[in-house]
Amino acid sequence: MPRHHRVRRVASPPLLALLALAAPAAARAATLTVEDPLASASECSTAASQEVKLSWDLGSSSGSSVELLASNASGCSESDATTAVLASSIPTSQAAWPSSGDTAITLADVLAAAGRSTADCAGSSFRVYVCVRLLDGSGAQVTTASAAIRFQLEKPPPPTGLATEVGDGAIYASWSAGTATAAAPAASSSYQAFASAGGVTHASAETTSKSARIGGLDNGTTYDVWVVAYSEAGNPSDASELGAATPRQVLDFFSLYQASGGAERGGCSQGGPADLLALLGALALLRLRRPRRVRDCSRPGGANPGVAQSPP
Repeated sequence: MPRHHRVRRVASPPLLALLALAAPAAARAATLTVEDPLASASECSTAASQEVKLSWDLGSSSGSSVELLASNASGCSESDATTAVLASSIPTSQAAWPSSGDTAITLADVLAAAGRSTADCAGSSFRVYVCVRLLDGSGAQVTTASAAIRFQLEKPPPPTGLATEVGDGAIYASWSAGTATAAAPAASSSYQAFASAGGVTHASAETTSKSARIGGLDNGTTYDVWVVAYSEAGNPSDASELGAATPRQVLDFFSLYQASGGAERGGCSQGGPADLLALLGALALLRLRRPRRVRDCSRPGGANPGVAQSPP
């Protein structure tokens, strides 16, 4: 019986070479990057002092000079009335602004070029655009790239469900994220807890979790405690309702055991009856002196917070 063979067709080497030559090299597009593309309400209102740093890559295009623009619309079209030039006659060898000898471009400059002002900082979030444009010798555009600066102006809701525990010179706070409202629609990105007494306020490290330690406190002093949430841009929420807590020295089991007359110093040696009685006494004392959770005793709205009582 004859055998059938499958025939595999392969393009001849000359044809492959012709195909490779016919495929054009992909052009590399121009790009523009804003170092910090997110601005808070505070940065918006103090726009004159906020510097805008830009860097760009003109891709595979070549031209005679570069200019920077700002606009209220993406693309920075010259036909748009809200487009204006921020800097011009930049050499093509330069790839960032500011460079040596350059005057800083501020958020206020970008807002003005885009037809906006700091009066817009009290409204809803918005975007403005910056563009880099490569020009040829006659001033015609060769290529362009744009990037957005986002002004996030809304605040997040205040945290809820504040609870506190006390430690030696410290307060441990925990809470839940607040529910967004029309007045505070931003998402909560991070948090910070505060404790205040006698006109001095202590703060925890900023955290993305929903618990924090406030250290450096005085034992026996009652502190007001609250938490603030921050949006992605750093806009602070209103403060949570107030809690109150009083730090105190908290002894661990071994310290209580020794304070009760225990002679054992660790290891595998066996103690006598007196040591056993001291151990049991320390355990009972530890249970009596174990710090209780101090709950938020503030009245609705945070007015006239009560002081949580520590166990005797």
